[in-house]
Amino acid sequence: MVETIGEAFSLGWRLKARCAYGKREGLKSIRECTWSYDLDMLTLVSTRGRDFPLAILASRLRCPRC
Repeated sequence: MVETIGEAFSLGWRLKARCAYGKREGLKSIRECTWSYDLDMLTLVSTRGRDFPLAILASRLRCPRC
């Protein structure tokens, strides 16, 4: 099982970030954000380090539109 960015990079994985903001805000319906982006693995490994856990990567990303 792959647990770090370094392992994913070595195996040639590609990661895609997308907005997790849904179609509802409380009881109101809102337009869903459709932002998505292919992440650059080399940049992630360079800035976060090879031992950075994949499990917490999502908590470190934020949608630029929302």
